[in-house]
Amino acid sequence: MVFTFTSSTGRNLLMGENQRENEVLLHHSLPTDVWFHVSSLPSAHIYVRSCADLSLGPDSNWGIDDDTVAECCKIVKGNSIKGCKMKAVKVVASRWSNLVSPQGSEDGVVAFADEGECRYWDGVEKDNGLCRRVEKSWEREDVGKWEGERRAYLEEERRRVKKERKEGERKKKQEEEEERKRKEEMSYDRVFEKIDLNDGGEGAEDLFGDDGGDWGEGEDGEEGEEGEGGGGRYADECDFF
Repeated sequence: MVFTFTSSTGRNLLMGENQRENEVLLHHSLPTDVWFHVSSLPSAHIYVRSCADLSLGPDSNWGIDDDTVAECCKIVKGNSIKGCKMKAVKVVASRWSNLVSPQGSEDGVVAFADEGECRYWDGVEKDNGLCRRVEKSWEREDVGKWEGERRAYLEEERRRVKKERKEGERKKKQEEEEERKRKEEMSYDRVFEKIDLNDGGEGAEDLFGDDGGDWGEGEDGEEGEEGEGGGGRYADECDFF
């Protein structure tokens, strides 16, 4: 069985009843869970359930409020056989995803993938009143519930990742198409395709400045008279030689 209770600010907390259940929780918690334990001493394992802001680091307590942090620290001290007899202890916390179970170790023993992802609090003293209040609010729930929650979480994560991947592929394809069109519009081939070299529309002029009329006609439309050179009016006006 697993103990479930809430902090004074409404955070859901989980705690294993014994080492075997601590091991089960270790394997069925969520990446958004944060784990608390007395450093270097046997103690209860407490998980703050599904609340961590994964974009924040240990210096920000992963987004967990200070009251919940203080309560978790005092509860693990009060549930440590050795720690409860000491004036003060050091408490460590880590995201669940940073916890590892050493090969061949006993149930409930954990290590850290990265020590830099842990947060420590020195001088945590006992608070018997808090521990008694928490014990009165404990509810026992079967481990199978948390196994089911983990399966549901992982399935939701798979759907989210798949959706994000498809959206990324769509955006990439759209960007590639926009880039292709941009290059196409800037290419010389497309520039020349837009120019009609045979355009005879209004304003088109002969290479020599003529307006496109009949070279052999006069002002009245009649054929020009030949001069001594045998050419018409046009030839008289455009004597090239």
